[in-house]
Order: sequence, then structure tokens, then C-alpha cells
Amino acid sequence: MFGKHKPVVPPPQPVAIVRYEQNFDNLGHYSKDQIGNSRHRLNVYKQQLHLSAKQKEIGLGVMLGDASLQTQDNGKTFRLKFEGGNRNKEYIQHLHNEFDDWCLSDITAKIRTHPKTGTQKNH
Repeated sequence: MFGKHKPVVPPPQPVAIVRYEQNFDNLGHYSKDQIGNSRHRLNVYKQQLHLSAKQKEIGLGVMLGDASLQTQDNGKTFRLKFEGGNRNKEYIQHLHNEFDDWCLSDITAKIRTHPKTGTQKNH
């Protein structure tokens, strides 16, 4: 046992720690017409959106009136939904224009059928 040496263990080498951070500022900016079907582009587009003071006031006002706040993923994200009949077409168009960057689709008309009479109305 006297003639054997302990194996020499080299000291540990420093390890570079790499952190991954997603920085949307470096990914570029997209306009609505560039999103297409790309989930990545949609996420980048959403990250660059910010409500203006005017949009916040309008949003609060319409939520107190005739708009609704809806979620489809248990409160992770929300949408502000405006609805109105043909009488309010100009008003709905005005709201759509005020939130143009946030609206990824055009205004759509709905045909509603009265449950008792069966009469139909465009909304």
C-alpha cells in the first residue's frame, strides 16, 4: 500500500451558465397583415400592443354600458366584445376604429332568430 498513489483529480473547471430570456424587442415588429397563421408572429404582435389613455377610457365606458369582457381560458386572457344592432352600426364602426390595432378581424354581422316567433334580425 505504501507504493501506490492516490489518483490526482483535476480541479473543477468553471462552467458558463447560460440564461435564456425571451426578449420580444429583438424579435422585430409585425403589423396585423403580417401575422397570417403564425402563432409566433401573433404572440410578438400582442407583446407590442399597449392601450392608450383614450382606449382605456373608452374601454371602461363601454364595459359600463353595452360591451362585455370575456375569457375562454379561465382568466388567462380576455377580450372586450362590442355588439349592437343595425341602428348602432356607426357607433360599432367607431369603436372598431378606436381599437383597430387590437381587432384582428373585421366587424361581422349576425342573424338572430327570435326563439318564440322565429323572426330573424340582422345584428
